[in-house]
Amino acid sequence: MKRSVIAILCAGALVVSLSGCGGGSSNQGGATTCGDFKEMSKEEQKEVVRTFLAEKGQDDPANGEITLYRMSIKAFCATVGSDSSTVKEVDG
Repeated sequence: MKRSVIAILCAGALVVSLSGCGGGSSNQGGATTCGDFKEMSKEEQKEVVRTFLAEKGQDDPANGEITLYRMSIKAFCATVGSDSSTVKEVDG
């Protein structure tokens, strides 16, 4: 009985620890690829832009600036960028 309880608890802990590893795109700031960026939700894309701007030293960007960068990245990824291009390539 005691072994089965321990086994169940261990299995539960394993499931919980692995559940964070799959699905969803990760925010890598400027290193985020166009392929990942295109699959993200609007809010996830905004977080990538915030992280990217913070990497550039802009820690408190205005909402308009975030929106402008998000739209620029989307346009870049849809035209000249490939799925392996990174967000930071938007700046040249």
